[in-house]
Amino acid sequence: TTGYSISAGGPVISPELDCIAVVPICSHVLHHRPVVLPINKRITLIAEKAQLGRTHQVVIDGQISLEFENKTTIVIQKANKHVSFVRFSEQKFLQRLLEKQAEWSRD
Repeated sequence: TTGYSISAGGPVISPELDCIAVVPICSHVLHHRPVVLPINKRITLIAEKAQLGRTHQVVIDGQISLEFENKTTIVIQKANKHVSFVRFSEQKFLQRLLEKQAEWSRD
């Protein structure tokens, strides 16, 4: 998810950290800034009823998009399920990040 975070103006997060990043996308309000929180925190978002003809939208991990019109409460927290990833080689996060940044700078 670091790629989505960076593209939305959020922080680079080491995969060694167990945390939640909340990154507003294209916020029109200057005080809506990315926040990194401990994994055990619960974040509650409350959206009031949308204006006539409009909807609210929440995008999760750049994949899931939810729209709603009525007052809605959204709770973000660590899932009870655990996932394991297969790694075929040692991951060198900072080295790979520097390589990618150098690559992106050339374009």
